[in-house]
Amino acid sequence: MVIWWILGIIVVLLLVILLLRVGVNITFGETLCVVAKVGPVKIPLVPAPEKKKKAESSAEPAKSEKEKQEKPEKKTARPTFREIRPALPVFWEALKKALRKTRRRMRVDPMQLSVTFGGDDPAQLAQIYGWANTAMWTVMPQLERLLRIPNPHIHLEADFESNKTCAEGAVGISFHIGDLISIVLTLAEPVLRWYFAWKRKPVVKQTENTQTA
Repeated sequence: MVIWWILGIIVVLLLVILLLRVGVNITFGETLCVVAKVGPVKIPLVPAPEKKKKAESSAEPAKSEKEKQEKPEKKTARPTFREIRPALPVFWEALKKALRKTRRRMRVDPMQLSVTFGGDDPAQLAQIYGWANTAMWTVMPQLERLLRIPNPHIHLEADFESNKTCAEGAVGISFHIGDLISIVLTLAEPVLRWYFAWKRKPVVKQTENTQTA
């Protein structure tokens, strides 16, 4: 009888955890502010609390100097956007499949984004601005069908007199932990398949070069 009570308590706790609504609010622009939400509790992440900052600032210099002397920096290869771009349609289809499973339980509020594109090359700037508008008008209608986005506001413009691209706004997203686990598991398969295929590419090129030589 005790075992059944223990199993029942474990099942109830798992259900509470899976149905717990968590989220994060991000405000960016001149400053960055990130606040996590766990139920009714708000936890500021960026900027960090002052006590932690002071403790970290006093402890970091000594550690960083020792680590630099003992451990040399290792450069790891990272995929470029050109290598990732062919796989984006596959990732997008997997993401849509994962979001359909949530049945619009994920909520994005607020969603306010303003981006001003800048650059040295006017032709390239116009091309990037066109791509951004195409992506926005293609992706946003589908996201609004898959998520709850009460009041989205996205503004894009091109500034041919500026060399910088500036972005500011506020984005907040909330979801159940169970839905997040479902999305991660659905996306894991295509992402890992592409990643391992990408990792094998340099090895294949090296073996081909050695054979030709």
